[in-house]
Amino acid sequence: MLNKRLWITLSAALLLSPAQAVSNPDTLYFGVYFEPASIDAHAITEWAGMWLDDNIYETLVRYKTKSVGGKLEGTTTLQPWLAQKYTASNGGKTYTFELRKNVKFQDGTALTADDVQFSLQRVLALDLGPAKQLKDCVDPAGIKVLDPLRVQVDLKNSCPSFLALLAQTNTGAIMSKAYVNKNGGVKPGQLNDYLRTHGMGTGPFTMGDTTAGVKFELNANPNYWGGKPKLAKIVFRVIKDLSNQYLLLRQGQLDVVYNLPSELLEQSMKESSLTVNKQSAIGAQTLYMNNTQKPFNDPKVRQALMYAVNQQELSDAATLGIAKPSRSVLPGALPGYTGNEWPYKTNLDKAKALLKEAGYPSGFASTIYYNSGNAEREKTAVTLQAQLAKVGIKVDVRSVAWPTFVDGYQTGKFPMFVVSNLAAPILDQYMTQNFDSGSAGAGGNYSFYKNPAVDKMIAQLSATTAPADRNALARRLQKTINTDLPLAPLYDVSLYYVMQKWVKGWTLYPSGNWYFKDVSKE
Repeated sequence: MLNKRLWITLSAALLLSPAQAVSNPDTLYFGVYFEPASIDAHAITEWAGMWLDDNIYETLVRYKTKSVGGKLEGTTTLQPWLAQKYTASNGGKTYTFELRKNVKFQDGTALTADDVQFSLQRVLALDLGPAKQLKDCVDPAGIKVLDPLRVQVDLKNSCPSFLALLAQTNTGAIMSKAYVNKNGGVKPGQLNDYLRTHGMGTGPFTMGDTTAGVKFELNANPNYWGGKPKLAKIVFRVIKDLSNQYLLLRQGQLDVVYNLPSELLEQSMKESSLTVNKQSAIGAQTLYMNNTQKPFNDPKVRQALMYAVNQQELSDAATLGIAKPSRSVLPGALPGYTGNEWPYKTNLDKAKALLKEAGYPSGFASTIYYNSGNAEREKTAVTLQAQLAKVGIKVDVRSVAWPTFVDGYQTGKFPMFVVSNLAAPILDQYMTQNFDSGSAGAGGNYSFYKNPAVDKMIAQLSATTAPADRNALARRLQKTINTDLPLAPLYDVSLYYVMQKWVKGWTLYPSGNWYFKDVSKE
């Protein structure tokens, strides 16, 4: 139910007439509640920074689009991008990339094969979260410059996810070797403080002005090799109160808002001046439990929690019942998914029995964290609080600012937290990031889960190419991890963008990428 303040704000918004004229046609105003923790493309593991870097940097390959009902949608099929073509040889263990001619970085210097070699080797040298799976595929010495526009990559073994990894910004972004070396260089295993806030790639936009807590901007790159962007600027306005975002959208002061609470999303669907775009993302809204902290180091406690949860009730509360309850630790959109290895249905008696076996007959107290401003996660956390209370688990719900939230879950400070583990369409990467012990912490395994048998199966998966064998391994992994239950997948993620009808050219990708080059206001 809407609180009193939100009702007042919403009522005021409904009294306003929808804006008719396109305001500031060369600038897109995007309402957000988050700020990026970093824009170093090879060090980011959170989506706020990724969405900026999607437009500052580019990759050798990118996902294609297709027309559906007269509208472009992103696909999971790859195409050449900074590479104008590529070939595979040696049984899929050697790739040769031929770069486009006359591509320039935003400082006017030419893109060469040296920059490609440097960028991929930098990912491996930093050895941060994004590097884990790329390291399984290639050694630095296997990345070779053949001539100024050709690069050869010799893989350690057959790596079915290699090209898809190159399409991801945090494992495939091409940086300027000269620019990085001029601004702190590469220190193995260490973050580059300068690149956390400064970026310079080949993309259609450059990083613009930033005022902490107020805004951050992208400016069009007029010399972009693919043609000048249709917009001159994108202004991300940081507005923590989502009801205020909706009010400003209704007034025409914002063009796009993201992730409105369900009540305002429902209202937006009725507004003739607005368009609601749904992005079926890969991932689940998830309750993470720190497996190194008591009592969550005991699988019986984690299983008890899952039996206490009513997933449909969570979806009803947070998404108007639109989101589908999860039936595996693996999202349904990924290859190899099966819902037939999911043993959990709401059963309070079984939850209490498991808690008793684990030594907590009266339950225990804990805390669930979420990032402030995210109404869906707030509703999810509050609903979980009520559900878990039925089996004696007393939960305090706390919100923290996005940078604090990211630091907290990456460093293992939180006992429990709610976040959507959005993912690229790469099975191997999802398993590695979320469940391989080598990825614990900032690598993506935020539950700090460790099972040597799972590590071994993930390594087998990364080295297996036959689809039937990969599906069999995926099923075995799901059965094992569903039982261990290091985290509790709640319901599938769908992202909703509410925008003015004058916003054109917005394309949604299953990979979660945001590309603004062809977006316009008209």
